[in-house]
Amino acid sequence: MSWKSTSSPCSFFKKLSITGRLTLLYILSAVITLLGGIAYITWSMYQVMEQADSDFVQARLQTYRTLFSDRPGDLETIRKDIEWEGINVATPEYYIRIEDSSGRLLVETPGMSQVLPSSLFHCVLTHPRQITTRYLHAANGREYLISCDLEPVGHPTGGIIQIGLDVTAEIKAIRKKQVQLVIIFISGIVAATGVGVLVARKALSPLRDITGVAKQITVERISERLDPLQWPVELRHFASAFNEMLGRLEESFTKLSQSSSNLAHELRTPINNLLGVTEVALTRDRPPEEYRKALESNVEEYHRLSRLIDDMLFLARADHPTQRFKFVLFDPTKEIEKVCAFYEPVAEDKGIVISHSGSGLMYGAPQMLERAVSNLVGNALQYSPPGCVVEVRTLTTRDGSQEVQVRDSGHGMKPEEVDRVFDRFYRGDRHRTLHPDGSGLGLSIVKSIVELHHGTISVKSSPDHGTAILLRFPPPPPDA
Repeated sequence: MSWKSTSSPCSFFKKLSITGRLTLLYILSAVITLLGGIAYITWSMYQVMEQADSDFVQARLQTYRTLFSDRPGDLETIRKDIEWEGINVATPEYYIRIEDSSGRLLVETPGMSQVLPSSLFHCVLTHPRQITTRYLHAANGREYLISCDLEPVGHPTGGIIQIGLDVTAEIKAIRKKQVQLVIIFISGIVAATGVGVLVARKALSPLRDITGVAKQITVERISERLDPLQWPVELRHFASAFNEMLGRLEESFTKLSQSSSNLAHELRTPINNLLGVTEVALTRDRPPEEYRKALESNVEEYHRLSRLIDDMLFLARADHPTQRFKFVLFDPTKEIEKVCAFYEPVAEDKGIVISHSGSGLMYGAPQMLERAVSNLVGNALQYSPPGCVVEVRTLTTRDGSQEVQVRDSGHGMKPEEVDRVFDRFYRGDRHRTLHPDGSGLGLSIVKSIVELHHGTISVKSSPDHGTAILLRFPPPPPDA
């Protein structure tokens, strides 16, 4: 069997540790910031250079405009000025060429034709005083800013002034700065990586601390809790949620321990009875009638064990339902009538009156409601003296909820017993005396059934004034 692996930047990022993610984000932020800064600095340097070069070219052109205006047709003075730059400077700072309107050369800086031939300049002759500028790499390996202008140079139709400014030193200086900026960029990324790792580890140190504290919590120390105030704000919610989880686990462990202890106690009694009866029967040879009595006694204990196991299995399924029960819209009074009819002979034998009333519709599992009401009525009959009344009533509330109440006028319960009445295997002192064979799971099953229906259950009871248990089920859904 082969596994197909797919990789993408997103999956790679998800596989990184939090430290790696934070470091990567720091690096990305540094790259964006440094690249933006370098781009702005480079743009600014070129802008400053272009502005300075343009100002210089404009100044030289303005100088020659003034000369042409003051001395029209006098090219000799201009020629001396232009040729002096080429004769006395090995590498002129700038070159100037003057042509008439037909393109005939009038004067130029010596050597300009080899470096910046006239064909490189493109001036528009039809528009007076149009200035064009551009940078180029000349044949001598140097960088120039060239420009041309239309001017009246002593000729009736005017002429052209061409100027080339050597900007090699400026461009080299900018490129040197760019190299320095690249070095700064690389150094910044390396520094951002190191700082990012340190900052991420430092920032995540509380998470490592809280993990260490959590590892120290065991079953023996499950009552310990984290102090949310000692952690950063980002971890306080986690600490509070962790404490709540520990509380739920502690409660579950406590219930599990109590249930295990109670279950062992409940199993021990029938098993001891089975062993006792069987051992006595085997001590000597007995007539068949005595063996039959022993077997009948064992059968009763087996039935008790079977009921206990069935109840435990039901509670286990209710706690962790692997499949949803089939809910339908039904009349609960029919299930209640079945329960009352079933217990009617028992009630008559004990001198107890059973009554039921009400109507309505309920959304749920009919057999589960029947079991819940059966447990409640059975408890009421077991713990009520003769002459009492057991009443079952159903009521539909204004919001459509269905209420089922089982009330008796029996012995009632103490307040401390009411608080624990739904605990598994719990039975009060009076209940153990009146009904020693009970398992203490009946009301736990009722509560589980109500919760499976997303309902609520409540108890009202007082000693010698009876008990009332109210089951409240939510209204049916619109599509029921």
